[in-house]
Amino acid sequence: MIHTCTIGRVVDIYAKYDVINLAAERTYNNLDIPLHKALQHRAEGFEGVRTCQLSDTLIVIVRRIVTTQVHRLVVVDNDKHVIGVLSLSDLLSFLVLQPYSDFS
Repeated sequence: MIHTCTIGRVVDIYAKYDVINLAAERTYNNLDIPLHKALQHRAEGFEGVRTCQLSDTLIVIVRRIVTTQVHRLVVVDNDKHVIGVLSLSDLLSFLVLQPYSDFS
């Protein structure tokens, strides 16, 4: 789940690792809490939402995913408005299933 501010800019993201942290803390019995409180249970070391833009090259995107060790990037425009989400699965599917001749 992508959390945006009132003008549509990415503020935070809630992912499966956040759910795992809730389970580890045994706080999953209290699921009737707002998103901002759920995000407070995040493990230390969260460095923020990782993003990319439509103009980024595949090598830039792959390097960003590898170096930040995330499974998805939020695609944003120049004003940080959310356009979509690019997952590692999307990227691998494209690289594996796309015929090589389509790259030329």
